[in-house]
Amino acid sequence: MNPILPQPDGSPLPYGGPPAAPLRSRWLLRGGLGCFALVVLSFVGISFYLEWAWVGEPATPGHKVPAKVLRKVRGLVPPVLGEEILYLHVSGSISVEAGFSFFTYRRLVLYSEEWEKPTLAVNLCDIASITPTFGDLFIDDTCLAVVCEDGTELVVMLSTMKGGDKRYYEALKKAWEVERRRTGAPPWDGK
Repeated sequence: MNPILPQPDGSPLPYGGPPAAPLRSRWLLRGGLGCFALVVLSFVGISFYLEWAWVGEPATPGHKVPAKVLRKVRGLVPPVLGEEILYLHVSGSISVEAGFSFFTYRRLVLYSEEWEKPTLAVNLCDIASITPTFGDLFIDDTCLAVVCEDGTELVVMLSTMKGGDKRYYEALKKAWEVERRRTGAPPWDGK
């Protein structure tokens, strides 16, 4: 048995330091930390759900975009008669209104609420070149440099999530080539 030594304040403590916390206190402490961890993980999980759940990935074929998202896009960018969205990329993490790009058989449309004039639309037949710079990692974005016949340069940023950037680019390139042939524009020579 440990001898009890008097302390400077006169209170006796067992040899070796203060008494161990009761078992109940330790369980309460562990339970409190567990609840805190559960709340933090729930918050992170809900944030990811809100960010990605509306479509599942940022670049989505037009026929897979939910109707509520299409209504928001069409409310911000009125459609041309008979126009069908082939691919939509949403750059905003929670809100569609933050920014998006889409293309149809006839035009490429960029939207950002941060711009003075939030909508920029270019006819596909007026595009001279599209040059991709693909992101290497999940956190990197792909950059599409779009140069128009009049010299205007546009940049379309795409998320690399689930390879949507490559599918978006390939579909845009195909639609662009078809539209150039349809309008009689010379084919792009790759320069």
